[in-house]
Amino acid sequence: MAEEKRFISVFFVILQSLIYTAFAMDERLDKVKVQCDYLPLINFAIQQNGASIIHQLSIENTTPVPLKDIQVVITTEPTFGNAAPMAVEQIPANGSIRLSSFNLTLSANYFTQLTERLSGNLKIEITAEAEPIFCQTYPIDILAYDQWGGLNVLPEMLAAFITPNHTAISPIIKRAASILGQWTGNPSLDEYQSRTPDRVRKQMAAIYTAIAEQQIIYSTVPASFEEYGQRVRLADSVMAQKLGTCLDMALLYASCLEAIGLNALIVITQGHAFAGAWLVPETFPDPTIDDVSLLTKRTAEGIYDITLVETTCMNMGHSSDFDDAVKKANGKLTDGNNFLLAIDIKRARYSGVRPIPQRILHGQVWRLISWIFVPSGSISFLQLLFIFCLWTLGDSMESYLGSFRMNVYFFGGFLLYDIVGMLAFAVTHVSINLTMYYILIAMYLMLGLLMPEAEVRLYFVLPIKMKWMVLVYFVMFAYDVYTYMSFGWQIGLAYGSEIVLALINLLVFIYGCKHRLSFRQNMHQKRRKAQFKAQFSEPRPGSGISRHKCYICGRTELSNPELTFRYCSKCTGNKEYCQDHLFTHTHV
Repeated sequence: MAEEKRFISVFFVILQSLIYTAFAMDERLDKVKVQCDYLPLINFAIQQNGASIIHQLSIENTTPVPLKDIQVVITTEPTFGNAAPMAVEQIPANGSIRLSSFNLTLSANYFTQLTERLSGNLKIEITAEAEPIFCQTYPIDILAYDQWGGLNVLPEMLAAFITPNHTAISPIIKRAASILGQWTGNPSLDEYQSRTPDRVRKQMAAIYTAIAEQQIIYSTVPASFEEYGQRVRLADSVMAQKLGTCLDMALLYASCLEAIGLNALIVITQGHAFAGAWLVPETFPDPTIDDVSLLTKRTAEGIYDITLVETTCMNMGHSSDFDDAVKKANGKLTDGNNFLLAIDIKRARYSGVRPIPQRILHGQVWRLISWIFVPSGSISFLQLLFIFCLWTLGDSMESYLGSFRMNVYFFGGFLLYDIVGMLAFAVTHVSINLTMYYILIAMYLMLGLLMPEAEVRLYFVLPIKMKWMVLVYFVMFAYDVYTYMSFGWQIGLAYGSEIVLALINLLVFIYGCKHRLSFRQNMHQKRRKAQFKAQFSEPRPGSGISRHKCYICGRTELSNPELTFRYCSKCTGNKEYCQDHLFTHTHV
């Protein structure tokens, strides 16, 4: 019984100690009141644009004594970011402090690999003199790479999904330039340089027509995006899948408008989105506009400031032209109650919202090689004719250069394109849509430079010498460079590097063809020539070097000038004998 009583006493002592400890912890943890103002959701666009996740942290000391040596530690679950601890010297009795500068670094690699939405936490721990006084977790939603946060959280971040430098829109821009040239006689996409709103409107119409030709199918939204966000198809996904929601089409259209230098707009109404642009080089004072009158005043009849376009009219199955699309967009603004928000993309850029970069090499390393086999455009009769001519020309060039040099020409060009393409992206942030076009065209230049008098029949009919075709191709290259530069220096530098590299690769191999021997072969031939010259050159008078020497007795014309020397035709090795041994020697 004594042992049982002793055991019960120890148990109650331990239990009482635990209760006292819990009350003490409660007392310590009630020393402060904390209020955290933070973003309830984050995504890759927010990470790339450096938005602050925690705006403000207020800490109130509820005790009659000051709290000293305060340390604030912020951790994330899962680990999508890290922050250095913050130190505060003290919080006065019944006083408070506000912290607004947090060094919370988000992991770009984590967000680029995130394909689905996750639920996470922000954990905030506060200690005073190394004793915990506060600990709490705050829920936070982590969105996928291509998911927009909606209108409730930083709505201007929608501008990050407008990607004017995306390679997928380059064919649209080129087609729009061609359409504009057919309409006006001037294919230049010169944004506001003409100072004519009608010229800007025609550029918008040309892009509208070029996108409509892509035959993109409209797809519905699974949930209302204006409440809590929506997954967004970027330009490459829209062009590859040929599917797009109203928001996808608006972003694609706005990307093309910004690519040619126009100040684009995105308009959000109840359950719908469309796009437009300024006809004059202006912007709104703020990135977001919630007053519909600011738009209706500038889109009214006779006012040529802004043109809005119903972008779903570009989808397959709609026969609306550009003017009808403009009327439908203006009709969306007649009911001001449906209007939610408009985003001025140019002003958003001024505020620091940049386009999200493309995910490069995330499981697609093979694209560094596969682009070689992708045709530069749709297969047509002219392309088939082009391939046939290259096949016949390739045979001629391979017989002239050799198989090894021909392979080095192509694979060397591929390697240069890959290296410079990545360097160009690092400098210009423009991903080059690499094709074989300029490498193959350079073969015609190679034939013209190596065999300028060779005659070919243009379109199997017109005879023309290759030296004149060289001039034609150089003019074509110059025109392409001019066209690329008209889209801006970034696109001009990125895509112009294709042409420059093709020419460099060509010139290197032209030089190699003119000097077809390798370095080792050249050195070997030089040594042989030197030996030959040394053997058969005339000795200088007084040098002591003889020209003739008897194979038997060793006498020379210097030691015995009276002797006559001859070669024996029956001996091997061109043996030379004096007149005394010419007929008496044994043939070797």
